[in-house]
Amino acid sequence: MKSNFFYGGHYQAVAASIEDYINSVPEFLSAQTARSTRAAGDAIEGLIADRFDTGVVKSSCSRDPPQTPP
Repeated sequence: MKSNFFYGGHYQAVAASIEDYINSVPEFLSAQTARSTRAAGDAIEGLIADRFDTGVVKSSCSRDPPQTPP
């Protein structure tokens, strides 16, 4: 059985939602953190983990197909 999450296109909605959220957070990386891929990854992981259950991802994981913007 193929995963509806991937084959139904839901992963694209999740990726777009996460990207929009990260881009909306003002200045969460210091200059020092931005120079380290590991530190930047840890900071981004923290942002996503803080919001994972509050709708940034959850709303994109429904069984309905993703909506295409007009």
